[in-house]
Amino acid sequence: MSIPAKDNKIDEIKVPNWNSFSTLLDRLSIEVVKKAIFEDKYTKLQDVGTLLSIEEQEKMIMELGKEAIIFLANAWDTGKYECLGEQRTFK
Repeated sequence: MSIPAKDNKIDEIKVPNWNSFSTLLDRLSIEVVKKAIFEDKYTKLQDVGTLLSIEEQEKMIMELGKEAIIFLANAWDTGKYECLGEQRTFK
C-alpha cells in the first residue's frame, strides 16, 4: 500500500464518518448548536468563562466553514467526489 502525499487531498477517496463532506457538515452543525447553548448560558449567567467558550466556538465554526468551502471548491474544480460506501451491520 502506498501512502499518498499529504498535499494530494483533492484525489483522496473520502471515508464516511471520517473525512466526507457529510461528516464535515455534521461537525459544523454540532458546533453551531454548542455555540447556541453557550449563548443561552451566557444570557442567564453573564460569566466570562462562557463568553470565552462562545468566542472559541466562533473560531471553530469559521475554520469548519473555510474547510467546507475548500472541500466544495476542490470537488467543483476536479469534477469529482468519491466516497466509499458504508455497509450497515443491521438493516
